[in-house]
Amino acid sequence: MKRAIFTVCLCAAILICTSCIIISGDGNDDIFKTFKNYLQGTWEWEDGKDETYRKTILKIDRNMITINGTNIHEPMNGFTRESDLSAYSEETESISITTKTGKIYIKDKGEWQNPVQYKYWETASSQKRLTLEEGTSKELTLFYK
Repeated sequence: MKRAIFTVCLCAAILICTSCIIISGDGNDDIFKTFKNYLQGTWEWEDGKDETYRKTILKIDRNMITINGTNIHEPMNGFTRESDLSAYSEETESISITTKTGKIYIKDKGEWQNPVQYKYWETASSQKRLTLEEGTSKELTLFYK
């Protein structure tokens, strides 16, 4: 009987310790953070008027972002291109049902970079738009493809 009680207590202690480690994380809890559903998909920006024809494509999955294109515009031009980068978003304000703001965090070259601010909105014709900002002078608006 004592052995059975000891075994139950030992199993309970192991279960509690294991669940505490899983909940608190080990400093690598970014694996549990994801992009908001409305940000997931392919976003594109084109400027056919520019002589160099600039094009930026962002592919956003659950917890990854891939940056492709030619002559990438700020604020995305400093990141590694054509490679899946760990990333996630945090919403800071829900202005309305169709307008939200927040920050995108991207891990590049093994380090979390300064967050990129975003504004997401839908037009009256239900077209999705995403504006990425770095400071006040660098802004990029992408269209959902």
